[in-house]
Amino acid sequence: MNERGSLLRFVARTPAGARRFVHSTLADWHRETLFEDAELLVSELVTNAIRHAGVDHASVGVIDDGSVVRIEVSDPSPTPLVRGGNTDPGQPGGLGLSIVDAIAWRWGVVQAGRGKTVWFELLPANIRT
Repeated sequence: MNERGSLLRFVARTPAGARRFVHSTLADWHRETLFEDAELLVSELVTNAIRHAGVDHASVGVIDDGSVVRIEVSDPSPTPLVRGGNTDPGQPGGLGLSIVDAIAWRWGVVQAGRGKTVWFELLPANIRT
């Protein structure tokens, strides 16, 4: 299924795998204008899941309802999402959610059972305001 309104899922063990899945899905849906932002943001979220939640994989979902593309990264860890991260510019890391906040149209987190889903939405270029 790759028509609009559908949900495609992939189990990512690395940020690179998540980027390839998102790129391929968006290409199938002719959403090429979203490649760069979607790949960057899914990479940040999968990295967070693996590094901070202490899991070896994350589930990545891509949904296109025709007006907005939503990408979800779910992990099975009960560790809550840490907002705010590292603020020392001399230290690597800690900026992932700030990047998501700056680029995504909207984003959020949903605790579900023992795990959580962090999601973001991107608007196609033709409807950005």
